[in-house]
Amino acid sequence: MQSGSCGENLRWKLDDEVLTISGTGEMENYFYKHNPPWRACMRSIQRVVIGKNVATIGTQAFQCCSKLTRVTIPDSVTLIGESAFNTCKNLRRLDIGKGVETIGEFAFSDCTSLTSIKIPDSVTEIGECTFRGCTSLTSIEIPGSVTEIGECPFVGCTSLTSIEIPSSVTKIGERAFVGCTSLTSIEIPSSVTKIGKSAFSGCTSLTSIEIPDSVTEIGERAFSDCTSLDPAKIRISPRKQQVFTGLLKKGYCEKCAGPLEKRQVGGYVCSRCGAIYLMLY
Repeated sequence: MQSGSCGENLRWKLDDEVLTISGTGEMENYFYKHNPPWRACMRSIQRVVIGKNVATIGTQAFQCCSKLTRVTIPDSVTLIGESAFNTCKNLRRLDIGKGVETIGEFAFSDCTSLTSIKIPDSVTEIGECTFRGCTSLTSIEIPGSVTEIGECPFVGCTSLTSIEIPSSVTKIGERAFVGCTSLTSIEIPSSVTKIGKSAFSGCTSLTSIEIPDSVTEIGERAFSDCTSLDPAKIRISPRKQQVFTGLLKKGYCEKCAGPLEKRQVGGYVCSRCGAIYLMLY
């Protein structure tokens, strides 16, 4: 058995491949040249038990614990630090407590065995690259408390087939769903006003999408390389119907073969007939 401190009032103990964190308060943050005290045996850790009075999970605390299969985060934890569980490739079960307010950047990136995640309704923002590269992730529950989906949170989640965006979300960040090659459809709620650059780029199985009237800004290449997206299945609010009359698959207008000029909405307008195109390629 090995043990030691990992915070002012926190202790750790490793016994029979189970790492237990106990005590009260915040966990120390770790980074390059300041590794967690269990680093020497991190590749043997199969389970982490976090005590009910632990307040935070430190930066890079359990990064690259390659045999870790299960984690339960208690309600006392309010913050999961950056890259806390990054590259835990065998992590299959993750239970996030109801008290978590902040999930740091890259917190669960490259956890390639995770199949589903339920985010508690105490979280208001899904940050940068949080679940990037979780290639087995098929479903995720985003609560109504979330107001913003940040940059790159689901990049490369190649098994994600569908996602429900709650009506509380106002912004979908840049590259949010890049390379989600199994995503077939998505409905954007009327609360969303902005879709960031390359938000759905490379979603090669996406066949339909609904863009509400509330969206006032669509970033460049928001739907680039969505090779299965059918223009007839892009559902647009009636007031915006004329704004997105087609998909830009060619360098000229498909109606009159006229030249196209770039627009601020992430599309192009035909200078000859006035048709406006959503830029997909």
